[in-house]
Amino acid sequence: MKSTFQNFSFALALITHVLSQLAFAGSYNLDDVVFPADMPPEIGDLAFAADGTLYAALRRGDIVVATPTKDPTAFQWRVFATGHHNILGLEVVKPGHLVVSQMAELTEVIDTDGDGVADRYNNLSTAWGVSGNYHETNALCPDGDGGYYIAVGTASHNGPTFDTPRGDYSTAGRRGRNFSAVKYKGWVLHYAKDGTVTPHCSGFRMHNGIARTTDGMIWCGDNQGDWRGASPLYWCREGSFSGHPASLVWDPRFKDFGTPIYWPRKLLDDLHNEPAIMMAHGEMRSCGEPMQITTDNFGPFKGQMLIPDENSPRIMRVMLETVDGAWQGANVLFHTGGLRPSGNRMAMSPDGKTLYYGETARGWQKPNEGIHRLHYTGTVPFEVLDCKLTTGGFAVSFTQPIQEPSKLASQLTVRSFRYEYGYHYGSKQKSVREHAVTAVSGNGPYEFTVADLQPGRVYELTFANVLAADGSTIGNPKVTYTMNRLKRPPAQNRATIKQSDNGLKVFIN
Repeated sequence: MKSTFQNFSFALALITHVLSQLAFAGSYNLDDVVFPADMPPEIGDLAFAADGTLYAALRRGDIVVATPTKDPTAFQWRVFATGHHNILGLEVVKPGHLVVSQMAELTEVIDTDGDGVADRYNNLSTAWGVSGNYHETNALCPDGDGGYYIAVGTASHNGPTFDTPRGDYSTAGRRGRNFSAVKYKGWVLHYAKDGTVTPHCSGFRMHNGIARTTDGMIWCGDNQGDWRGASPLYWCREGSFSGHPASLVWDPRFKDFGTPIYWPRKLLDDLHNEPAIMMAHGEMRSCGEPMQITTDNFGPFKGQMLIPDENSPRIMRVMLETVDGAWQGANVLFHTGGLRPSGNRMAMSPDGKTLYYGETARGWQKPNEGIHRLHYTGTVPFEVLDCKLTTGGFAVSFTQPIQEPSKLASQLTVRSFRYEYGYHYGSKQKSVREHAVTAVSGNGPYEFTVADLQPGRVYELTFANVLAADGSTIGNPKVTYTMNRLKRPPAQNRATIKQSDNGLKVFIN
């Protein structure tokens, strides 16, 4: 039986959560877009055309289209195209002209006569193999130059494969929990505008979604599982390896190394492109597709990323930075409550005020399908706005002025942990530590000095009882920061290396 104190603590936490969600609801209104009863709304992807038309790819094969209405029950959905196999990538070239990534190919879908129904389907590429396994999904994003990046997922031991796969077959690639028996499973491929397809980077398990940010960087999330202690976010650097070894069987640089999943950990450690963000398991279970906020019309978070959870009813917000040449940063819960636990894809309306959130359970849970939308009311929520690393701790800013900044040091608790990297499925939090907050300075952002910072760890910052100047409770008080590198002191306190006629010389500034 729970103690009175435990019951009180649970009730207090529940009340705090409810109040924070009510405050968030004042900033973002949620509604549920209705589909016809005969149209299973299993959302593979969503995309807007410039004219405001919304396209939705349904995993059972159709692409449907509607012009959004203020009334979520009044959408007039109609079928634009049909006959596809599990579309999970959808890009609008222009109204009536789409490019989609389905299980077996990259396809151009065009309405040539303007009657609202596609009548031309062009196979753009079949550069990857097909084993027939249900898990081999393909996501899509533009490259900014008329081509596309394609995230090609691995297969799962939980499902069968065809007796006769398409393309080359590897018995070494067939081994393991998530496997790459046919070409380029677990890779990101680049499809250039001239039709050329080249391998871009490897090492993914289930990168269910891929995004290009305004700075030209390509990003993929991944899902907790084998070789994944929790759900990471990776920068898809060309030629990089993101940790899951199955895909390396298709890398010609390693053709003489044997079965990748049996390689020594030391070799994989040396190859591993560390994730920029490692989201604590439970706070994120399975990453959907990342999406960058590119507008000021959706609150004060322009430039940051949102990532839906394909296994829980939540959206995470990501704040990235580079430290000593490495990507890293913080994540915090953006929204939960009212969503279905199956967030797969998101799309922002052309005016930048409404986020459309597409859901599909993909057979992992009871049916939870459809589209929700979050509309920004213009009222700024009270949240952590940003969290960055300093040489001695963290600089944190809030979306609103706060009450009694002098109490901040006592209102922040910091703990850290790491996740184990290896063949096993997931990881518990390892080597958990508590860290003292020894000082706070500044006036927004506030700089917190934190004891014993070390790279290679995930830091959890929790702000208790912080109130905005107007009395608002902070919506989401827990921020998680992935620390790949420590921040070095300013350049004038470091050794710098310069080139001279006699070779390299070291100069101390």
